[in-house]
Amino acid sequence: MADMHPISCDQDTLDTLAVSVTQDPPNRALELLDQALERYPRDARILLLRGSIYASIRDTVHARADFTRAMILSPALEEARLMLGQLEYDEGMVDEARAVWSSFLSDTNPRTAVTLVGQAMVCLLDGLAEPAENHLRDALLASPSEAIRTYIEQLLGRLDTRDAGGVGDGPSHYLLSDYLSSQSRH
Repeated sequence: MADMHPISCDQDTLDTLAVSVTQDPPNRALELLDQALERYPRDARILLLRGSIYASIRDTVHARADFTRAMILSPALEEARLMLGQLEYDEGMVDEARAVWSSFLSDTNPRTAVTLVGQAMVCLLDGLAEPAENHLRDALLASPSEAIRTYIEQLLGRLDTRDAGGVGDGPSHYLLSDYLSSQSRH
C-alpha cells in the first residue's frame, strides 16, 4: 500500500509554492501552503515557507511554531535555524537568537552560505563587525541563491553604514523562497 502522506513534495510543487510566497498576497500563499501541508505534513521546506509568510506579516506565534517544527523534522534545514534566530532577534529576544545562531559555530558544520551567515550573526551580537563582515563576504561568494545574496548584501550595507545595531532589515528577509526552490534538500 502506498504511503498516504509522503514525506516530501516534488520539486515542481515546491517551486509553485515558492512563487506563490513571493508573488501572491499572504492570505493566498498561506492557503496554498496549508493545502500542501495537508498532503505533505512532514515536509519541512513547506513549513519554512509558511513560517516565512507568517513572519513577514508579523504573526510571530505561527512563524516560530513553523520554524521550530521545520528544524525538528529536518535538522539539516539550516535556513529554518537562521530564520528562527532572526525572528527571535526581531522580537527583542537576543539571548534566544544567540542560542539558535550559536548552533552554526560548531566545527562540524559545513561552510555553506547559510552557516556563514549564522556565524556572522553571532559575531554581530558580540559586537565583532570585522569578523562578521568576513563571514558575510565569504557567504556572498558561496551562495548559489539570489535571495540569500540579497539578504547578505543588506546586512553588509548595514555594516558599511556602521548601523550594526540591527541584524535584519525588515520582513522581506524572511522570504527566501527562491533559495529554497533552488535546492533539492529538506
